[in-house]
Amino acid sequence: MQKNDIRVIRDSQSMEYILDSGYSISMTEFKVVQGFTESGVLCGVRAIHNGNDKLIFDISGLNSLRVVISIKEASEVKNLSDKIMRIIEEVKNSGFLQAEHLDWNMNRIFVDKECENIYMIYLPLDIGLNEPWELKYSRLMNEIYEMRPDLKYAGAESEKSLPEEDSEEENKNSDENISKKNKNGLFKKLFKNKTLKEAKYKKAVVEESSGGTELLDSIFIPLIVISGINTPKKIEAVIGKEEYIIGKNPECTDLTIDFSKAISNRHCCIICKDGISYIKDLKSTNGTFVNGVRVTNNDKKQIKAGDRIKLANCEFVIKPV
Repeated sequence: MQKNDIRVIRDSQSMEYILDSGYSISMTEFKVVQGFTESGVLCGVRAIHNGNDKLIFDISGLNSLRVVISIKEASEVKNLSDKIMRIIEEVKNSGFLQAEHLDWNMNRIFVDKECENIYMIYLPLDIGLNEPWELKYSRLMNEIYEMRPDLKYAGAESEKSLPEEDSEEENKNSDENISKKNKNGLFKKLFKNKTLKEAKYKKAVVEESSGGTELLDSIFIPLIVISGINTPKKIEAVIGKEEYIIGKNPECTDLTIDFSKAISNRHCCIICKDGISYIKDLKSTNGTFVNGVRVTNNDKKQIKAGDRIKLANCEFVIKPV
């Protein structure tokens, strides 16, 4: 890794943030956040990885906010959005923690299976200059609205820019639009005297195993698992890349199904893009089916948790990560 890199590794049970020597853990923040066991703040366990600090977070039994937003009712999503503000308030009221150190990536904000509670990862790092949390919150809410244009933020009378100290006219034309929460005054209190202006803030980057480097927020996060239904061999595969090939030839597939001769060498491809998953048939002999409907050759069909997939004579179900 290059200096000031953070590497993020995720499976169905945990998230790991591996730091290089350019980062150090703030022991004050680390100790304070350990007391947030009953809140919506996820506190990690500290470990060492090849001489560098590593933070490990337990996410077992949780789904990413992006997945939940795509499948839940508008009222449930609004309720979760409100709870994000509660987490911010709790962090700011601690006196020691910074809302900037929450991970604001929608793929790394989590919801329990009952869709009642929301959880955000807190990174207790000494990272110097960082983007204001207001900018991060604004981007998150705009991303939610883009995914679900049917939503209106609960308790908001209208969507307004964050207040500028110097010019009311600039407020009207601001590109950073956010909903103003008047209910119990929490939103107004948190944003008091804040001016949001883009600046050259320090951003963490992550280095992939291939050697390429990209922004942390651009890292691919798995969203779904394909699980076999009464298959001769247990199949439980996390779709760990944007284009995931399934077939019987191990030399050209990511998931090899070698127990059925009816499966083609390259049978189908699962595509994950912008938080949405699709399945595409790759001109297989015996077909790809979603909930009993055949997918046309080289066409793609959106899939989500709970969908039944049939590849030739083999059945699978899609599950959330």
